[in-house]
Amino acid sequence: MNITSTRENNAVRLVLQGEIDELAAEELKKRFRDVALSAPQRVEVDFAGVSHVGSAGIGKLLVFYKDLAIHGASLSLTRVPSPIFHLFREMKLDSIFTVAEGR
Repeated sequence: MNITSTRENNAVRLVLQGEIDELAAEELKKRFRDVALSAPQRVEVDFAGVSHVGSAGIGKLLVFYKDLAIHGASLSLTRVPSPIFHLFREMKLDSIFTVAEGR
């Protein structure tokens, strides 16, 4: 898994590429923790390059959302591939944070 990040003012954009399996979820957890500690107001996670998300990755997303929400920050997932988008909708994650399907 590859993670790149950019920061502009109070917004952070993370671009993910690869599979989010258990090992990658641990890497993601560390990166999410660093981002949350930097106290952004908005975080966008670009999923266009993600081919699979396991339960560990979904768990890390939920913890990340909680860490951001405590400080009043928002989380949005963008360009989510259709199969992952439908999984997130089935799990009702779109009722917790913004989830936008890729085009």
